[in-house]
Amino acid sequence: MDKETIVEKAQKSGKDEREMQIRNKSYKFSWILVSITLLALAGFRVFQNETVTDLFLILITHNFGLMLYQYYQKRELTKLTFGTLLSLFALGLGVFALLSQYGVF
Repeated sequence: MDKETIVEKAQKSGKDEREMQIRNKSYKFSWILVSITLLALAGFRVFQNETVTDLFLILITHNFGLMLYQYYQKRELTKLTFGTLLSLFALGLGVFALLSQYGVF
């Protein structure tokens, strides 16, 4: 491939390295803010003697979505398998904890 062909392909995709870097850093920054918020809410709930199960389920849903998107983009079966198994296990624990809170178990 010559230089012009590479430049044309890059322009057709509409994404350059700078845009990708900005997007990745923004995701990292927003995830840090979400983590801090979840930790603060969890700490507040612990001091109020409330459960944090719903926050845990939100976190698990986010991680499952992340693994699913990575599988879709890279087609690595390990991402999908690991993400699905981990999410199902955590979801089972979360549902069990939620039901035990209401006296079912």
